[in-house]
Amino acid sequence: MGFEMKNNLDKQLFLREQENQALRNISHAMVSKNVSNSENILQMILTKSVEISNADAGFIILKNPDSPSNEKQFQQVCKVTLSQQLDIKNNFFDLKESNLFNSVVNQNCPKNWYEEGTQSIQKIENHLLSKNISDFKYNSNTYKIKSYCAYPIRKPGAEVEGVIVLINKKTTHSQILKNLIDVDNNVLHFSEYDINLLESMANQAGISLEHTHLIHELKFIFKSFTAACVTAIESRDPSTKGHSERVAQLTVALAEAVNQTHSGTYSAAHFTKEEIEEIRYASLLHDFGKIGVREPVLQKEKKLYPFQVDQIKNRFELLKEKLYVHTLENYIQKLIQQNKIPTESDLKKHKNKLQEVQNELDHLFQIILEMNEPSLENMETLEKITKIAATKITLGELSLPILTKQEIDILSIPRGSLSRQERLEIESHVTHSYNFLVQIPWTKEFKNLPEIVYGHHEREDGSGYPRKLISQNIPIQAKMMAITDVFDALVSRDRPYKKAVPMLQALNILDHDVQKGKLDKELFRIFTSYNIGKLIIDVEEKRAS
Repeated sequence: MGFEMKNNLDKQLFLREQENQALRNISHAMVSKNVSNSENILQMILTKSVEISNADAGFIILKNPDSPSNEKQFQQVCKVTLSQQLDIKNNFFDLKESNLFNSVVNQNCPKNWYEEGTQSIQKIENHLLSKNISDFKYNSNTYKIKSYCAYPIRKPGAEVEGVIVLINKKTTHSQILKNLIDVDNNVLHFSEYDINLLESMANQAGISLEHTHLIHELKFIFKSFTAACVTAIESRDPSTKGHSERVAQLTVALAEAVNQTHSGTYSAAHFTKEEIEEIRYASLLHDFGKIGVREPVLQKEKKLYPFQVDQIKNRFELLKEKLYVHTLENYIQKLIQQNKIPTESDLKKHKNKLQEVQNELDHLFQIILEMNEPSLENMETLEKITKIAATKITLGELSLPILTKQEIDILSIPRGSLSRQERLEIESHVTHSYNFLVQIPWTKEFKNLPEIVYGHHEREDGSGYPRKLISQNIPIQAKMMAITDVFDALVSRDRPYKKAVPMLQALNILDHDVQKGKLDKELFRIFTSYNIGKLIIDVEEKRAS
């Protein structure tokens, strides 16, 4: 008697240790990096449940997340079968089609059944009929279901999300049920301990599902937030629509190419899945700071703003009128003094002279319009600026310049359309982006995101902005984005202030910056070797056609 009691005690201790170890393994999995993958955790829960209870098979079914809210559609997410092939008749089914799962879900209580009669188990409602085994398919010539137990899976405070079910409790875990005789001789009913175990495992599954749901919900919120940020950026500057997505596509592709490079400067560099995701989101958000830049500056197409061009145009028209009035008054005054009558030839002479001056003003205005384009400064442009700056209209004792000093300074912008002050304002978008992003409590996986964004306009030789960093102080992710950002800006569809350039020309421009020591030489080599630019060129060509 004492020996039998000791054996039972040892058995109970072994089972408890198995259960504790299983719960430790599950808990560890739930706090690991793979916590967002609930299927792995559910498979572990099911495997441990089958192992500890000596079950021959087990299944977990869950509510289909894509099913309409007013329908209860379920699907099998994992299973364990040890002896023979055993399946749920339908991997995806309406709950009304299943006897067992329908009763567990709708009654929200565990079920336990044994072929030779129901077992009276404390706290367990046990009035299932044997017809519930019709939910499964197997070879009835060699196998049958003699016992099963099922428990509802619930998220904390929520309705039933699924069911965990164990089939055929065996005398030992290693027992293989090869035929019907094996089933009859070696299958027992599931005990109260098994039901308690199943309850514990079902609770773990529910917690895992809730964790996964929360993580996916947070990821969805972050994804939606990022999309909203990109929309906000593009609404401020519609001409750059799609730029952030294309830069993200190119930079991620470059990072993946670096992973495949086994020689050169970055042969030892490797980006994890999480780091590549960080790069993708950094690329999507790299221009968010533009929301802090004045819209007229952000969308400035030419050197002068439209209202400034209108001011010059109105001034020229006013000068024409004043010149006409002044010339006419002088002519009349002269006739009065000389007591003469105007002749046809004199009138024609004055009109021609006046028309010449007015034509010259029209010509100068056209030159101003040409100089207003954001082209590169050359000798011809300098000569025109000098001519206009020196041109004045004389009205009696008055000598009026046709342009103000500020207008001449603006038209003298050597490159692009922005003045020095406006360019500094545009460049401030990087700092705006960083100041915004650094306030967000990023997870460990995305902790470098603000710094990556902060460095995407830095250059290898320290000529970039805003911090004038040199090569060794610039994150490699930012170096990659420096290449992809410029490339997309060059090849993307026409913008008001510049024309799109062919891919080869864009690569030549980038190569020129590489030779000047501004962009990373090895990353540019990888960019060209893997023909990464084609990823967006093909899309742009399709859009253009």
